[in-house]
Amino acid sequence: MYLWEHIFEGILDPPDVSAQWREGKSVVGRTQYSFITGPAVVPGHFSIEVNNVVLVLNGREKSKISYATQWLLYAQNLVQTQKLQHLAVVLLGNEHCDNDWITRFLKRNGGFVELLFIIYDSPWVNDVDVFQWPLGVATWQPQETNESLNNYQDALLQSDLTLCPAGVNTECYRIYEACSFGSIPVVEDVMTVGRCGNASVHHRAPLHLLKSMGAPFIFIKKWTELPSILEKEKITSLQEKIQRRKMLLQWYQHFKTELKVKFTNILETSFLINNKG
Repeated sequence: MYLWEHIFEGILDPPDVSAQWREGKSVVGRTQYSFITGPAVVPGHFSIEVNNVVLVLNGREKSKISYATQWLLYAQNLVQTQKLQHLAVVLLGNEHCDNDWITRFLKRNGGFVELLFIIYDSPWVNDVDVFQWPLGVATWQPQETNESLNNYQDALLQSDLTLCPAGVNTECYRIYEACSFGSIPVVEDVMTVGRCGNASVHHRAPLHLLKSMGAPFIFIKKWTELPSILEKEKITSLQEKIQRRKMLLQWYQHFKTELKVKFTNILETSFLINNKG
């Protein structure tokens, strides 16, 4: 949903988030995108009328991996029967970067997934066939109320700073949600337990992607640094805070636009050029 609604700024029909089937269309560069989502979108139960497909999969936990694998096996059959030419995957990976289950499907290993856009600081990222992708904002669940959503958004709007402590992974939804409302993320800049990050490739890990695109955040190594940050806030003028909020919003819009262009360029370079060959 982050890919479509935030990066592509696409519209889904119907707008009801609880709908069984939702779809939208968008054109970027030479590429026309069709996006479908919802509980009714299951492997083998929709017609493939295109040559190229991007699967957006969840690989965070065993049950999600099992379902993602069903999708990949379905896509594998389409590729083998020449009903599908090219496939890319956007993967919400495991927070420890334990994503070995998908390796057998990658083209580099004899599989058919040509491009992988993976969330978190995976050591696989090489900007050739594996690319880092942002976590983005949380998908608001149907059981949440409009009141709870409004209260959360109001809190972000009224906050000059938003504290973003590391959880299972350093990257969290709150970072992007704060950016959406111009509240400066104060991010705990530490590597978490697991296989994420690779010093030889990711010199800026954790949060390599955000740092490489100049994220105007406040990065701290220890929360003992926070009191001095708050003291500085006390002497920061209202005009400075307003300007800082504007700059964050502008940066975040640029961040999303750059990712949309990059995503499309990668797909066009890989898929369209290969089609010509």
